[in-house]
Amino acid sequence: MADKTNGIQKLGLATIHMIDDGTLQAEFDRACNAAVAHCEDRPAQEQDRTVTVKFRFRPITSSGSHCTKVDIDAEVTSSLPALRTTPCEIAIKKGPKGIYGLFNPSSLDDVEQGTFDG
Repeated sequence: MADKTNGIQKLGLATIHMIDDGTLQAEFDRACNAAVAHCEDRPAQEQDRTVTVKFRFRPITSSGSHCTKVDIDAEVTSSLPALRTTPCEIAIKKGPKGIYGLFNPSSLDDVEQGTFDG
């Protein structure tokens, strides 16, 4: 509902996208799209993907006792399951420059597995 005199909007779900020149809406859309893309990319991962919008309301008081205005800000956060790779066996080797690891990209579970490079 718009104020007829100067375009002031009633705070609500239908108008919240107008805060900060659309920055909140753009960030929310980006986070939602990333969650959907993550689901498409890793459908076997059953963990939830979440997008949260958190609003903080702080009273503005005159002489600490009477509140006539409120400051608000919003924070968009998202959570995507972490990527866990296939375990890879690493052989520990010591050389003149210290300890390092070796692995076999053709046999991740057995670093010493011989491979046929036809």
